[in-house]
Amino acid sequence: MVKAPEEVINCKIIDKDDGSYSCSYTINEECAVNIEILFENEKGDMVHIRGSPYHASFVASAKPADNLMTGGALDRHIKKELERLQHSMTEGKKEMNTKDKDLKDVKVLLAVKDVVDNTFKNQDTTTLHIDQLDEALKLFTAHKLSKDAHIKGFNKINKEWNDIKALAKQTRKDIQPLVATENDKNNREIKRLEDDITTFTQEMKKREFFQYKCGCEQALIKLDAVFSELNVFENQIADYGENAKKFGNPTLIEKAIKDIEAIKITIDNMKELWDHIDTCSKIFK
Repeated sequence: MVKAPEEVINCKIIDKDDGSYSCSYTINEECAVNIEILFENEKGDMVHIRGSPYHASFVASAKPADNLMTGGALDRHIKKELERLQHSMTEGKKEMNTKDKDLKDVKVLLAVKDVVDNTFKNQDTTTLHIDQLDEALKLFTAHKLSKDAHIKGFNKINKEWNDIKALAKQTRKDIQPLVATENDKNNREIKRLEDDITTFTQEMKKREFFQYKCGCEQALIKLDAVFSELNVFENQIADYGENAKKFGNPTLIEKAIKDIEAIKITIDNMKELWDHIDTCSKIFK
């Protein structure tokens, strides 16, 4: 057990001979504590149990009863955790439900995909939170302190979590063809964008300020105007790049980004050159 940042706190561990252990320790000042719980696996390595390390904080204003395992602090935590998980389940089901959603709109499709992906990504964490809540409620029940509303709320959450996992699996299967189609479409748009930027670069080098066929003042005005033209490309890069990221292809947009940056560098260099030409023409006029 470590008190932030590095001080080790001694603790007393008692094997209760029923598969569980009790642990107690004393804190003499306000602080935050990291609690690491490890066990020896079949290979002889000490590894963290699921959810470790845990975190606790101690403040002088806390009530003594809050230090009890069945005290007010845990009771309040159970209530808040039930509310948080219930809200998460309700919103998750609503956002994942494809009924009345225009999945032909790529932004809507990606929003659904994002929720599904996050459900799978956070599955272990959510399950851990539910299991921890279950253990807390069992502790309160063992001490005859459980509340019917908490038990009913937990049972509802447990059922809804199973429903959400099934819904996420089915939704992923349902939207997969559309996701594949829109992914290919976005990839083609990025390739077209790269071609458009290449063409723009080639055509830009044919303009008056590149061919030294205009005066300094006009050249500088025209060069500044190029940055406004690049805004169109940058908006497309932001749009297609965000889509590519959500489709799992974040690097596809990198070439377009680098090409735009190269154009900006070229324009800046041309401006410096025209400024130099302007300075020299005034000196030798």
